[in-house]
Amino acid sequence: MNPGPHGPEIWASSSTESDCEGFEVVSRDQSTISRRFQPPMSSGLLHELPHVPVGRRETALAGSYPRQMPPVIKLPPLYARMRAHVPRVLYLNFVAKRAFVDQLASDCFQPVPLTADPATTLFTVLLFELEHARPRWAPRVLGKLSPTIRQSNWRFYGTLTSLPEGDRPGVFFWRTVTDSRALNWFGLNLARCFPLRRAERMSIRRSDAAVEARIEPGRGQAPALAFRGRITPDSGVPPPFRGLFTSFLDYARWIVDQHLSLTAWPHEAVIQSMHLEMSAARFVAVETEAIAIPVLEEFVKAPVTPLSCFWAEGLEVYLDSIRALPRRSSR
Repeated sequence: MNPGPHGPEIWASSSTESDCEGFEVVSRDQSTISRRFQPPMSSGLLHELPHVPVGRRETALAGSYPRQMPPVIKLPPLYARMRAHVPRVLYLNFVAKRAFVDQLASDCFQPVPLTADPATTLFTVLLFELEHARPRWAPRVLGKLSPTIRQSNWRFYGTLTSLPEGDRPGVFFWRTVTDSRALNWFGLNLARCFPLRRAERMSIRRSDAAVEARIEPGRGQAPALAFRGRITPDSGVPPPFRGLFTSFLDYARWIVDQHLSLTAWPHEAVIQSMHLEMSAARFVAVETEAIAIPVLEEFVKAPVTPLSCFWAEGLEVYLDSIRALPRRSSR
């Protein structure tokens, strides 16, 4: 990871997930959060999500591409230059095994190593809601008619290496989850910019200091997730990034403000360019109280102990472009 004029230069990557089993949430109080977590057979586990039969269990790599693939077509991705309001978003950041990422799309993405341990890299799960989405040329009133969309992007950071203009920093989506049938169909078949898996239910909530988020796959192919945390008044920069950022706010803004994303399909890489307006945004740190994301156990160093978590409000997101490039090799 190299410091650049606007923070470290880095990129990210993505794929898709298959059906996963129900799971148990590890609940920890503040006295044990930094020292240990309860083993899988502990009586302290909370059964928060419906059980999925063991026969549906798959590993993280087994679902590199979704069962529903975008059509093999020569047309460019279909999109409009859009804008939308993001009233709430939760970021869960983890230290991941770099070797796992190297298997995903090595012809068009290289994960960035963390300075403290080059065998690791950064991984983020963000869950958010989109409101008032509309074409950028359309009047504001049109956005009031659009439905609220819940979405979750799961991304690695690194370098996009397949661009005609040369290597660029960005994010590579490993999973994208939504409970919207319309976004699921549009994102897979027309825009092709998200490796989508549909969930039966999703929620992202904050009540005073309490924060909760859930992804319930139901009959869909989304990975399951349950999180409970509490707003904390102060948080420093996580140890792997202390040489790059002087404050939690600078670190959080860098995590959020990634402009390029890559979704890798067998025969093409789809690059999405977007930017955020953060002048009215608020960022607050979140302390984890309970978390369970079973699919992370294969490649995240400490899946019940995130590197950092934070909550953001008041973002505006702008979609600038989507383009597809042929891959030099396919999986």
